[in-house]
Amino acid sequence: MTDYNKGGFWDFLPYALPVLGGAIGMFWARYGTEHFNPVIAVAVGVIAGIVIARGALHLADRFGWRG
Repeated sequence: MTDYNKGGFWDFLPYALPVLGGAIGMFWARYGTEHFNPVIAVAVGVIAGIVIARGALHLADRFGWRG
């Protein structure tokens, strides 16, 4: 059973990476390319952050890194 009251890095990761991905998507849409839809850039960043966070948590659970 997962203890959700522990806190720490692994519990913060699923919230931080999608926000960071969205911020990177906003930066990319603003400064990276011309004629690029910012909504798509932010959505791709958020989805990539979610996928990376889920993969990292899966590996952390599998290898016992979460404690």
